[in-house]
Amino acid sequence: MATLNIKKMPDRLYRKIQARASREHRSVAQEVIHILSQATDDAKSLSILELQGLGKEVWSKVDASKYVSKERLVDFTLGTHPISTKGTTELRRSEATKRF
Repeated sequence: MATLNIKKMPDRLYRKIQARASREHRSVAQEVIHILSQATDDAKSLSILELQGLGKEVWSKVDASKYVSKERLVDFTLGTHPISTKGTTELRRSEATKRF
C-alpha cells in the first residue's frame, strides 16, 4: 500500500479531522482515507443526456433556422467565417445590411 505524508496541515483542520475520527471510532489516518474515498467514489458521472430540454424556454420564441443564418452571415461579414477571405469584407457588410 502507498503512504501519504501531508506537510503543513493547519492545526484547526487537523483538530476537525481528529474530532470526526473520534466520533466515527476511527484513527485519524483511517478517517482521512475514508474522506478521500468518499470524495473520489461519489463523483457523479455526467451525461450529455442530462442536458436534454435544458434552456428550451430561452429558445421557445426563436426561429432556429433564421438565428443560425443570421449568425453565419455575421461571421462571414466580419471575416471570421472559415470560407471568408480578406479584401471582400466591405462588400459582404453591405450585402448583410441589405438582407436584414
